[in-house]
Amino acid sequence: MAGGIEHAAARAAVLQVWSDVLGTAVVPDDNFFRLGGTSLQAARVTAALRAATGHRVDMSAMFSNPVAADLAELIPHLPRLKRDGRRARTTRSSVSYQMDQRLRRDAIEATRRTRRVVLAWDLTGPLDTDRLRAAITLVLKRHEVLRTKFTVDEGGVPRQDVAATADLDFRVLDLRSAEADLDAVLADFVAEPFNRVEARLFRASLIRKNDEEWTFALAFDHIVFDAWSHRVLVEELSAHYESVTLPLPAQWRDFVAAQRQVVEGEEGQSLRAYWRDTFANSSPISDYPLRHSGSDEPTAIMRSHELTGAESDRAWELIRRSSTTSFVLAATALNLLLDAATGGGDHVIGTSVANRESPAFHGTIGWFAHGMPVRTRWTDGATVDQVLDTTHKAVADALSHSALPWTEIIRDCDPSEYLQPPRKLTPYLNVQDDGAAPLVPRFSGVAVSPRAVVPTTSDPTFSVWVRTGPRWTVTVLADGAVFHEHAVSGLLTAYLACLGEVIDPRARSADIRALLVLHELI
Repeated sequence: MAGGIEHAAARAAVLQVWSDVLGTAVVPDDNFFRLGGTSLQAARVTAALRAATGHRVDMSAMFSNPVAADLAELIPHLPRLKRDGRRARTTRSSVSYQMDQRLRRDAIEATRRTRRVVLAWDLTGPLDTDRLRAAITLVLKRHEVLRTKFTVDEGGVPRQDVAATADLDFRVLDLRSAEADLDAVLADFVAEPFNRVEARLFRASLIRKNDEEWTFALAFDHIVFDAWSHRVLVEELSAHYESVTLPLPAQWRDFVAAQRQVVEGEEGQSLRAYWRDTFANSSPISDYPLRHSGSDEPTAIMRSHELTGAESDRAWELIRRSSTTSFVLAATALNLLLDAATGGGDHVIGTSVANRESPAFHGTIGWFAHGMPVRTRWTDGATVDQVLDTTHKAVADALSHSALPWTEIIRDCDPSEYLQPPRKLTPYLNVQDDGAAPLVPRFSGVAVSPRAVVPTTSDPTFSVWVRTGPRWTVTVLADGAVFHEHAVSGLLTAYLACLGEVIDPRARSADIRALLVLHELI
């Protein structure tokens, strides 16, 4: 293409970017996914290649051309990036699109379902509590979003206002001579509400169990914290505890301005057109006829299962053989479960995208991640392999258009649902691909291990979480106000059966629909 990159330069860019992202040397014949590349890493690759080549390299190009030489051959023929000269309508008080919906919805109907992110670790050793308090205080000082007041003005418009300072909510509790139950103490700590108007968006608790053992817990309003922020927080706490100076991060409000520049420009118009076409005859919010028979209280119910080493190996082999990702494999299993529940091959599942393609925001705490719907359609009688291929394409297409948040897709395609509280059962899928050890802060002389804390609420109503690695773990998290415990166990059993069928279609071991009936789900 005239004015575009030459093939040799494109090849050099692909090899360099893949090597940087995958952390290994790459040759032209290498297949990205057979090297272990994940969907998240593919998103980082496309962002880096757009910056390096000036061409519109998207996830569809990556999924369709997983071999380095093939992708390099394609890039010069892709459209050139154009700078949109129009300025977005944004001020320093503007909020992100996902925040806009959440704040408007909560202003209309006070919700008991504030989503919380809870982190907890058990500590053993000579902890310096003053240094720990100082480390958390510095995190609060460095990240504006943690001391931001979120309000809705008289016109119904959400706004954010950063406070110059904020008091740290840091509690120290000594249980050495008390007969208190630690789990009950943590549950009360987690359940306590936040106050967005007064910028009370996170709190910390340090609980002393004996002279050398502590439990350290943090709870965040999800409106200011996502999964990527967990990594940022751990790295900062570790550095600040050891008095290591870090460069100042970009701020959340800078991201809001950048997001609005994209969504309100020419690219945003193209994204909206794609999603309107995708949901021209349906809604981006599905509602499945899985039986609602839970309690009156919004509590979370969680069930988990670890695959055997042999099952996990077969999953990885399928991923390599099919040049796909663990997310696609997991999504195919969820599609099969929904197919068993409805008898139709047209399904929408939700997931989230990190939304941090720009390296400028890799060290910023905030709610960057937003939802993305994946609509997969296949014909009656499709084989499992055909459903896998169809899901692969659907995921690639959705990721290529993921810069438009799900909230805006809803506003465009089904506006009546935009401000409705979550009331429809849209299944959600999250896959954690790193397989690495859990993220824990490092405090000199102190042993740190993660402590599981069950969330008090579940939003959305039904989600599947898959953690890959040498042995995969599958967790089903469901809203206790919608599903009873027996039903959640049934969802896990049915999903595992579907996953087993995807991994090895010859080894179908259960009638999925019968399982759903047995557990009173349909």
